[in-house]
Amino acid sequence: ARRARGPMRRGYVERDSMTASEKEVRQDDETREMISSMEMEDASKRGGSLEWLAVSSVMTVSIFAGLLGYDIGVMSGALMPMSRDLSFTSSQEEIAVGCLNFVSAAGAISGGTMYNKLGAVKCVKIAVVLYAVGMLVIAASHSFAMVFLGRLIVGLGVGLGFAICPQYIAEISPPAWRGVLVSCFEISINLGLCGGYLANLVFVNLSDSPRWRGLMLLPLVPTALIYILNIPKLPESPRWLLRTPGNEALARDVLVRTCGEAAAGPALADIKEIIAQQNAEEESQGDRGKKGWSQLFEEPVARRALLIGAGTAFFQQANGSEAAVYYVPQVLKAAGVESERDQLGAAAVVGMCKTVFITVGQFSVDRYGRRVMLLSSIAAVTASLWLLAYCLGAAQAGGSAAGVTLF
Repeated sequence: ARRARGPMRRGYVERDSMTASEKEVRQDDETREMISSMEMEDASKRGGSLEWLAVSSVMTVSIFAGLLGYDIGVMSGALMPMSRDLSFTSSQEEIAVGCLNFVSAAGAISGGTMYNKLGAVKCVKIAVVLYAVGMLVIAASHSFAMVFLGRLIVGLGVGLGFAICPQYIAEISPPAWRGVLVSCFEISINLGLCGGYLANLVFVNLSDSPRWRGLMLLPLVPTALIYILNIPKLPESPRWLLRTPGNEALARDVLVRTCGEAAAGPALADIKEIIAQQNAEEESQGDRGKKGWSQLFEEPVARRALLIGAGTAFFQQANGSEAAVYYVPQVLKAAGVESERDQLGAAAVVGMCKTVFITVGQFSVDRYGRRVMLLSSIAAVTASLWLLAYCLGAAQAGGSAAGVTLF
C-alpha cells in the first residue's frame, strides 16, 4: 500500500509545486483532450451503424440497377437475330438501339417532379413496372413499330430508375457508409451488363425468334421477384417524409432502422436544418425562388454548374464509347471476326473488363480526386476511339487489333 501511495503522493506534490500558469496550461490541455474525445465520439455516432434494413434496401435497388445494365448488354447480341427475324433495315436497327437513350432522358427529367409528389418508393415501383411492361412488349413484337414502342416504355423506366435510385440509396444510407453504398448502384449496372453479354452466349445456339424473345423475357423473373418480395419492404426516404408536416416520427423510425439509434437524432436534425434553409431561401426570394427550371439559366453559378454537368454527360455519350459497347459484335464482324459465337464471347470479355475497371475507378476516385480521374479517362477514351477507327479503316489491320482497342 505504501508503494502504491508513493507515486500518488509524489504526483500531488508535483501538482502542488506547479505555478499558477503551469496549472492553467495543464488544465487547458486536459480540456482540449476531453473536447477532442467528445468530438470523436459524436462523429462516430453521426456516422451511424450499417443496419440490415439499409443493406436489404440497397440490395433491392441494386438488383434493379443490374436489370437496367442487362438491357444494355443484351441488346448487343439480341439485335442481330432480331434484325434477321423481323427484317430490320440498318436505320431501323439504329433507331431500335438509340431511341432508349432519348426516352430515358425524358424519364430522368421527370424523375425529380415525380419524386417530390410521390416519394422514392412509389417512383421505384413505377420504374420497375415500366421496365417489365416494355420488355414484354418487345418480346411479343412482330414488327419494328412494336419493338420501337417497347423500347420507348423501357426507356422511361430506365430513365426514372437512373434518376431516383442513387438519390434514394444516399438518403437511406448511414453517413459513414453512404459513398460505398451509392457506388453499389454503378457496380450493379455493370454486373448486369456482363449478365446480358453472358446470356447472349447461352442463347447463341437457338434459332433467331426464340433466341431474342427469350433474352427479352429472361429479366422478367428477377423483376417479378423483387417487385413482389422486396419492394413492399422498402422504407420511404426520411428526407421526403419530412417535407410533409406530421411525419417526423415516421422519418425518425426509418433513420433508427437504417442508421442506428445513436445516429438517428443527429441525422434527423441535419435533414430538418437543410429543409428549413431551403424554405427560408425560397421565402426570401419570393416569386424569384419559384421559377424552377428558369433559374438554371438565369443564375451564373447554376448556369456554370449546368454547363459542366450536362456538358460532361453529353460528351460522354456523344464521343461514341457507349455505341462501341452496344455494337461490339458488329465492330468485330467489320474487323474480320466471322463467328457469331466468337463475337459474343469477345463482347462478354469487353463487358467484364468494363466492370473491373469501373470497380477500380469507384474506389480510386477518393484517393486521386474526381478531376484527375475524369481527365485521365477522357484521354484514354479519346486515344482508344482514334485507334479503333484506324484499325477498322486500315486495310492491313485485322480483327485482333480492333479487339484489343475495344478492351
